[in-house]
Parts: sequence; C-alpha cells; structure tokens
Amino acid sequence: MDLVPDIFFEKQEGNLCAQHAINALLQAHYFTAPDLAEIGRQLDHQERLIAGQASGKNYDDTGYFSIQVIQHALAIWNLELLPRQSTEAIQARESPETLSNKASYSVFVVRGSLPKSVADRRVLQLPMPGASEQKEQTTAAFSGRGYSLTGNNEEASDKHGEEEDEEIQLAKAIEASLQDSQPNDMEEMRRKRLARFGG
Repeated sequence: MDLVPDIFFEKQEGNLCAQHAINALLQAHYFTAPDLAEIGRQLDHQERLIAGQASGKNYDDTGYFSIQVIQHALAIWNLELLPRQSTEAIQARESPETLSNKASYSVFVVRGSLPKSVADRRVLQLPMPGASEQKEQTTAAFSGRGYSLTGNNEEASDKHGEEEDEEIQLAKAIEASLQDSQPNDMEEMRRKRLARFGG
C-alpha cells in the first residue's frame, strides 16, 4: 500500500507560502487566502486600537501574511508556533537538522497535537515490514513509479514509460557509436600527439 497519494500537498500559487505551509502541516485544505486575510484584518484592527497605528502590516494583497497571522491560524487548532531561538524551543535545538544552506529564513517549532490525516489513518492499516521484505527493498531501491505534483499520476506514469523506452534506446545507440569509434579515436589521438610532440 502506497501512502504518497494520501499525503496532502498544495501546488504553490503566487506568494501564498503561509497558506500552503499551514495546510501542509495540517494535511488538509483548512485555510484559504481570504481566511488568513480575515485573521490579518483582525490583528491590524487590534494593533490600531492598542498602538494607534494608521495601517497594519499583517497581510497584503500579494499573499503576504505575517508570522502573527500564522500563529493565530495555528492557535485555532491548539497549536503553538515558537521561534526556534526561544527558551520554549530548547528541546528542538538539542538535536538540530540542517534544512537549507541559504540565509534569510526563520525556523519555528510547532507544538501541539496535529489533526490525524488520511495518511496517518492508512499507515495503521499497513503490515509491519518483516525481515524478508526489508531485504527485498534493499535490492530494489526504486519501484519505477513516479508522482506528479499536478495530480495526474496515470498520465505521468504513461509518459514516464515512453520516456524510459526512448532513454534506453538512446543509451544503447550512444554505447554502440562509442564502441565503433573509440579505437579509431584513440589511434588518431596517439598519432596527433606523436606528430606534435615528437617521438
């Protein structure tokens, strides 16, 4: 049984990284851009009441949402978003994992119980792998089945099969042409070197 089709993924639209990150974490399409914009409007309103600011900076029309919007959206699910450097995230810092070599990113820890996804429920139905299955998997690393992010896996697998056939034919043709020309090329190279450098 394959769990990949049950793992929730939203194709990136515009600058809606916050929406896609939240929905990927929750493993379902719980938040839309208007939902997050409403949270942003509420935060801007509260900030104006408290600080008297003329305009809020928690969201805009490009799809940008502040960390505070993400924190409030996750709080609806009783999840807490903590900056990695905070004292509350000490446990996450004890065994760090490199995510990227690029600068200009922030890492946050999410604490709480995530809702069960379809993949979470299906994994419980899978048999525990036995020793014979593990040996079989180590000899065949890839199943030959790929997944498309566009959601049309059958068409992608048909195209993959056709591409694979073409690749095999191309590889055989290249190999045959190299075998035919390799000895001649080596002899020719040797003659040119002797002519140039003497010998």
